[in-house]
Amino acid sequence: MDANDQPADVESLPTEIWQHIIAEACEDGGRTGTSLILTSKFFHTHAFYNRFDSLALTSLARLEGFLSCVRSSVWPFPVRHLWLSPQREWKAASSYQAVAEQKKLWDARFVNAIRELLPLVTPTTRTLVIVPDGSWLGRVPWFECNFPLLEELTVCGDVAAVLPSSADSAHETGPDSATVPGSTRDLPHVPSLKRFHIATNSSRARVALLSTSSWLRASPITHLRVSGVSDEDPKIGFTRILARALGVPEPSIDSGWNADGESHPALPAIPGPLMRGETILPCLQKLMIQTVEPNPGLRGDVDDPFDQLKASLRELAWEIEDVEGLSLLVMEKSWKKLPNREQRLWDHWLDRMEGRKGCWVESAEEEEALEGPDDPHPHVVTGFLVMD
Repeated sequence: MDANDQPADVESLPTEIWQHIIAEACEDGGRTGTSLILTSKFFHTHAFYNRFDSLALTSLARLEGFLSCVRSSVWPFPVRHLWLSPQREWKAASSYQAVAEQKKLWDARFVNAIRELLPLVTPTTRTLVIVPDGSWLGRVPWFECNFPLLEELTVCGDVAAVLPSSADSAHETGPDSATVPGSTRDLPHVPSLKRFHIATNSSRARVALLSTSSWLRASPITHLRVSGVSDEDPKIGFTRILARALGVPEPSIDSGWNADGESHPALPAIPGPLMRGETILPCLQKLMIQTVEPNPGLRGDVDDPFDQLKASLRELAWEIEDVEGLSLLVMEKSWKKLPNREQRLWDHWLDRMEGRKGCWVESAEEEEALEGPDDPHPHVVTGFLVMD
């Protein structure tokens, strides 16, 4: 640089370039955007519009606080990436009835807040992650899931908004019912959805999502990941229902049916088969199944359900090899791994904003590396005893 040349200041760059730089910098849940607008008048002007490009609302209190801040202003802010983890604030209670009353009040607050939030964010949201708090009363009550531009959805746990009614009714309890507007709920409307990751411990929810009447058939899904599949799933016929959804022959190794092909009476109705080659997911290119190995102390020696699950998935993989344009990746999470689901979902959300893989790995080895270290002190459960 010549000695007489003056160094360029920030205003020498075209506005369009700054808008792009700031938009990229703001993809961290909102922290950078909020900091930038406090830096100078220049950055306040240029970052103000993009400050909520990614928005992380990690509790109901934060959701309500966010809404109180935006009520007094005209809403010009596009939210493209949204993280919802409405953690509950519990107070000590002496009885189940008192806890249920807390839940009822919390649900009413959540429904009111989410109804105010959704009109602000749904027109522009591209990625959405919903993570309940995981407590035994932590179910997120129903809300209308209508995201016309949503391309990627991740749901962890039990979220009524994306579960079909057949799964939903199995979980319905007293306080929740007050938040349900009528006997029928609108199914999710996500006509642009391409990637869907469902991570739930409910085998009933997985079965209902793969039924022939599922809302998934109305979305052009190309990538589907089902995480948390366990030794409970063979009891409900998970791989058979998955095969029916994909339009391939059903595995012969599975339970959940009797000799006449009927489901166990305690289970929800099994959806009827599709025509051979017909599928509820016609655009699907990649299917990922993550199984969770049970504690060895809880496994049987004969007809072990987890062994049945692995065998039926192998058989399903053979059938999928004949389906042009579709691949199946089965990954097994070791029982020794430390729990890290929410942290992984957060990391994947940030990855996907920047165009990286996130949870959409290419191999079981890559998935294992992302699972992190083993528990340094794993325990084998034996009856009511825990042994090192």
